[in-house]
Amino acid sequence: MILGWDFFRATDALIDCGKEEIQFVDLLAEDTETSESECSLFAATDYVIAANAIKQICTLSPTINNSKKALITGNKYLLCGKEICMPATLLEVEQGTCKLWITNYSQQPQLIPKGMNIGTLTNLEENTICSLSDVNPVKDIKNHQFRKRNAREKLRKLLDAELTSDEKEYLLHLLEDFGDIFDFNRASKNHGNTTVKHKINTESPWSSPVVLVKKKNGEWRFCVDYRRLNKVTKKDVYPLPRIDDALDCLAGARIFSMMDLKSGYWQVELDDKDREKTAFVTPDGLLEFKVMPFGLCNAPASFERMMDSVLRGLKWNICLCYLNDIIVFAPNLQEHQVRLRKVLTCIQEAGLTLNSSKCCFGKKKLLILGHLVDEHGIYTDPEKVAAVEKFPIPQNIADVRSFLGINCGDVRRDSNPCKCHRIHQRTAESPKLKSIIKVLKQGDEYQNYLPKDGVLYKKTFDPMVQQWLLVVPKQLRGDILRSLHDAPTAGHLGFAKTYDRIRRKYYWPGLYGSTRRYTSHCKECQRRKTPPQLPPGRLQPIEPPDIPFAKVGIDLLGRFLVTRNGNRWIIVCTDYLTRFTVTKALPTWEAIEVAKFIVEEIILKHGSPKEMISDRGRTFLFNPVKTINELCQTSHLLTTVYHPQTNGLT
Repeated sequence: MILGWDFFRATDALIDCGKEEIQFVDLLAEDTETSESECSLFAATDYVIAANAIKQICTLSPTINNSKKALITGNKYLLCGKEICMPATLLEVEQGTCKLWITNYSQQPQLIPKGMNIGTLTNLEENTICSLSDVNPVKDIKNHQFRKRNAREKLRKLLDAELTSDEKEYLLHLLEDFGDIFDFNRASKNHGNTTVKHKINTESPWSSPVVLVKKKNGEWRFCVDYRRLNKVTKKDVYPLPRIDDALDCLAGARIFSMMDLKSGYWQVELDDKDREKTAFVTPDGLLEFKVMPFGLCNAPASFERMMDSVLRGLKWNICLCYLNDIIVFAPNLQEHQVRLRKVLTCIQEAGLTLNSSKCCFGKKKLLILGHLVDEHGIYTDPEKVAAVEKFPIPQNIADVRSFLGINCGDVRRDSNPCKCHRIHQRTAESPKLKSIIKVLKQGDEYQNYLPKDGVLYKKTFDPMVQQWLLVVPKQLRGDILRSLHDAPTAGHLGFAKTYDRIRRKYYWPGLYGSTRRYTSHCKECQRRKTPPQLPPGRLQPIEPPDIPFAKVGIDLLGRFLVTRNGNRWIIVCTDYLTRFTVTKALPTWEAIEVAKFIVEEIILKHGSPKEMISDRGRTFLFNPVKTINELCQTSHLLTTVYHPQTNGLT
């Protein structure tokens, strides 16, 4: 049996050369005394669990082949040594195998090799399992039926009225499966069971005043004035989704559902050591938050991080999430039901609660992030443009100036008299026109163009050039470049001088890039001008590794005369720590021969290297060598082109 370094690192093996023994800590950590009804569970194959991830693995039971009721308890070493948790589970064992879910709580991937002790399996008798029930089962059944009918009626109100009766029933059955996540069917709780906790990076006790903010629905939001605390808090720059990117993801969708979390910030647990910093003043003294309050500068970033963790793998593909608003979209109702079930499952597993008063399902038109969205496109929210539509028609010069300056900034100040009521009406109706005007307003560029005698000019404020530049159309830009660069009087100047000469008289979008491309592709300049070249840099030493054969260099020598065995190439591999060299004669320089040498002479004898340095020969770039490096997680470093000194040790 050949064991590699990866196996020894994963199992924390202890090698005793004096006793010629290898001890595995994970196998010794558990109690070896087991009864006939107990046995150990071992991993069926190698598994790699990503950081902060959960994965299902298959385990083998050597003695208990079949059991309808078996108790699985995890290995303590997995939790203490690798931060891998497996809760006690009641499972069925079939043909000596069972599947378990394990969670990696560490910040790096963890390897579970084949044959590793995962836990203990205990075979249970039927009479040892007790089910807990209410003292009065009849009363409990009646209460459950009443709550179920009440929840069904409330869920029915969340469905779109335009859906057919069959579609409503199907969606209703789906929502009933997740009825416990809605606020009307669930007792209030402090926070969900997510792994995200809000932290405040400061070290002083504080007391802040209470501020009540009125919501849109008339209710009051309890907030605290944390401005002094926010000034000394290290800012969290976790990104929030861009609204335009979110709206672009809705292209092609026809069915929408929106969900809102009940007091979303209060469902994020606050770190214990930071609770004293959230103290606020009341008539009865100072009180502290156990959950994340409103008013903290990093609260949106922490909440968005939690939602990204809950909806990992689903966001942007089947749903959108902007803080506590979750939008599920799909091209048809069948696909929408599948996606909605996935999102509700994630919310249910995270222990979050939905605000039923703000949830709606199966909508064909929905107000999303301030825009009306349906299958035909995106429209302006009527409430956003109501003030523009109701603006009175100006009657005098003062009214016109007020309208142009405040309500219709997209109209040029020096434009001809126009019908103002048509302008704001068209702006309100067309979202595309509104978007274009918004872009043109940036920097007031709409005021910098002037048509004169049928020719368009652009105003510039550079004192080194003339005030009005001629705007050149696309079909005439080549003539301008040729006349100011290729002409006999132009002198084939470089990019900087040519660009400065053009920008003094002319303008077009992308002038800088057009001039650079034209001068760099000029054949006359390439023939006669010497390109600037930096002096060669100094050689940089390669840091030696910590263990032998962690970093190696490899190269081919040849072609030599054919030997008696038919060999005419020599492959060389040098260790960068010990300078130990491994060589072998090869009949050809093909990649399969090189790959065979790497496996037989390097990996199997000395272990897989972390880094391998070679030149850019095709032999080292073909699939066999590339595949071996990927399987062994070896980083393949290539030398600089035409500079073999990089691999000079080999």
